[in-house]
Amino acid sequence: MNESVTGTGRGVPAHRGPGRVTFWGSLCAELLKLRGLVSTWVLMGLLMVGIPVVAAIVAAVVRFGGVSSTSSAVMFWTYFGSALGNMILVAGVFGVMAVTTEFTTRSIQSSLLAVPRRLTFMGSKLLAVGLYVMAAAFVGVTLGALSTLLVSGGAGLFDLSFRDLRLPVIVMLGGPAALVLVAIMAAGLGGVCRFTVGGGLALIGVFSILPTITAIAAVLLSKYQWMVMVFSCLPDQVFKTFLRGGAADTLSGSVSSSFTPNWWQSGIILVLWTVVFSAIGVMVVRRSDVK
Repeated sequence: MNESVTGTGRGVPAHRGPGRVTFWGSLCAELLKLRGLVSTWVLMGLLMVGIPVVAAIVAAVVRFGGVSSTSSAVMFWTYFGSALGNMILVAGVFGVMAVTTEFTTRSIQSSLLAVPRRLTFMGSKLLAVGLYVMAAAFVGVTLGALSTLLVSGGAGLFDLSFRDLRLPVIVMLGGPAALVLVAIMAAGLGGVCRFTVGGGLALIGVFSILPTITAIAAVLLSKYQWMVMVFSCLPDQVFKTFLRGGAADTLSGSVSSSFTPNWWQSGIILVLWTVVFSAIGVMVVRRSDVK
């Protein structure tokens, strides 16, 4: 007997048990939950406003800073890509809070009651975080391109060689994608810490304190070339290297004796960091006791 009788007397299929909640249903629920958080609107607003402001400042520096016209376009896209690193903490805080809010408000109990499969729950949570950041960051870089055209008058910003034509594509498409990876990585940290203060401190540690300590160690221990390699492979550094698109090395002409990833290698390393952090966060949530 797989049918239940409604008040109208008609037989209808019995309601699916809680263990059969689909991933799509869980994703829709996560999108609605994030939409109801004040922090979502604040942080996504910062992304949409902050990126155009950074782009306008960079365009003004390049235009009025006495930069030669032959390299102004390359320098603009290089600096714009690097300046998107200022949005790392914004995207990261959103990722952390998307997970830790479940635990601090104790709504995790009702969430897991609705979606008992924790892998489904965390997978839909991470995807929802990525979708919000992708949408906000794409709006931000689009407005950034418009603000750039207004400040610079469009003069010379696309006077690029064939080799450097990838720079606008990397910044306009790779920038939002990189911020999505950071947000998902931060959500993994939130799953490990499970409270907002701890997740925020972990985020600052990974993207600010750890690079500073490693950079100091690389200077003090300059004879150990592997320290430079470790520093260049940290999440903060590969994010910036990827969005520079390899143009910074061409402008500076610098060559390192140790391995330092180029722009596309940095993109792969950033993906690997995201997989590691998010996987750890998912496993911690999966095995943790919810009280």
